[in-house]
Amino acid sequence: MTWCIYCRAEIDGAAEQCPSCGKPLTDGEKVVRCHACQKFILKSAAECKYCGAPVMDERPDEKPAETEAPEEPRPKKKRRWLWIPVILLLAAAIGFTAIKLRGRAESAVDRKAYMSSCKSVAYTMLMRDPSRYVGQRLTFSGKVLRVLEGGTVRMYMTQFNPVGFTDSDVWYASYTLAEGETPFAKDDELLIYGECVGMESYLDSYGSYVAMPSIRIDFWEEADLSRLASRDPVFGLDETWTVDGLCELTVKSVRQIENNDPEHVAAKYLVDYSYTNFGYRTETADGIYITIDEIILDSAGTMGYRYPGEVKNPPLSAPVGETRKAQCCIGLEHAGSFQLTVTVYDASFNTHTARFNLSAE
Repeated sequence: MTWCIYCRAEIDGAAEQCPSCGKPLTDGEKVVRCHACQKFILKSAAECKYCGAPVMDERPDEKPAETEAPEEPRPKKKRRWLWIPVILLLAAAIGFTAIKLRGRAESAVDRKAYMSSCKSVAYTMLMRDPSRYVGQRLTFSGKVLRVLEGGTVRMYMTQFNPVGFTDSDVWYASYTLAEGETPFAKDDELLIYGECVGMESYLDSYGSYVAMPSIRIDFWEEADLSRLASRDPVFGLDETWTVDGLCELTVKSVRQIENNDPEHVAAKYLVDYSYTNFGYRTETADGIYITIDEIILDSAGTMGYRYPGEVKNPPLSAPVGETRKAQCCIGLEHAGSFQLTVTVYDASFNTHTARFNLSAE
């Protein structure tokens, strides 16, 4: 094997000009590889200047080209690989059909199990940390605000809460209608069961983007949401609400106090209550903190107001096994009886709700 001394291109040993760089060649300008150290050396040299081995025209294990046996023709292989894509396509079609049929059977059998596995989460908790709930099965009750066009039904829904519907608690929901299933319409009241898929944004009428939680609906039921509130237990003064294994809460007294905000409310009330932690503990805290003035309704159904500045004994965290005494101050546009809706969360952020019908002593 011979190479050009200038460009190291492989050349014929008898060549007088390099076919690569075009320079004229003599034996003294051609190089070969040393059979011992494999370095390039002049063909005309008697021995390798690097290792001292004698220069040979060919490696000891190389045979002259004329002595090599002619290569026998290889038998043609049958092109069996052409069947592989066909087989894969058939297998995929069969598998897809089987999964689809199995999915239909499972949805019919496991509907109740799926719905029972969905948990309700307060909208405020969801918006506080939406990434926590991505991929989780959730349920909520809501009313359809608007249905969007498209193959998959997409719509905005306002979530029902203990005081009715609010425009602020809005969901983006998607659902694929089954064959023959009636589409949703505006003002439909539904119980929704599905998987949270993160946040969705839309452009409101003011030109601002508004973010809302998004859910892929798997099952739904029609509901008369005006009756949902009646499912919550109702208590009065000195009656104790107990959440098994979690906590208990008792409203001790209600006193009317001086009204220093007559422009906005007709009366102010100071409410004393206590709560005990039976077993609330999380990775970050072992105490439970309960406020009872988040949702206030007066006798006319008007929302009340909170006055935390009037409170001298605010609620504090109660460790497991301990009881805390606390106060809240509320103002009503219509003096007299009122209702407080109280919600507590367990370690899994499931909600527990009760109502307290109260009036001043």
